[in-house]
Amino acid sequence: MSQSSHPPYDAGDALRDVDLARDAIITRGATPPWYHPVVGSGLGLLLLVVGLDTPRLVQAVTLAGFTALLGVAVRAYRRRSGMLFGLQQTTRRGAARLAALAVALLVCVALVLGGREAGHAWMVWAGALLVPVLYPVLGRAYDRQLFRDLRAGRVEVPKQTGRGR
Repeated sequence: MSQSSHPPYDAGDALRDVDLARDAIITRGATPPWYHPVVGSGLGLLLLVVGLDTPRLVQAVTLAGFTALLGVAVRAYRRRSGMLFGLQQTTRRGAARLAALAVALLVCVALVLGGREAGHAWMVWAGALLVPVLYPVLGRAYDRQLFRDLRAGRVEVPKQTGRGR
């Protein structure tokens, strides 16, 4: 056997290296600061266009634009981070934050559709304008919980797509 001039690599050092590597991957996977405001603004615009009962062609173009925007945002995030998080990385606390986001969005949709049916434009505007405010706040709350859970090892880091930096 050959003798190495390097000191022995003990288990504690190995675990610290694993933790550092995990932390680097998690940090790279953080949601870009523009993601939630962009998606929330696009969704708010879509609700406004539907709620104001614009012509169907305008609604269809807006829906297509929002779908394209969402696709570009997800691809940009995935290209930047090399991963994509899903429900597999959601704990009960994370699910509670996602539920809060879903309920808030449903309330906004109800305001928009209720305002449209009742002929109250202020309700449409209120519901549509709340989305770009609530989506980033609640989306970031979910992200904070997700990354706490990842760092604590309560959920697994998603597989790398090989596209990240």
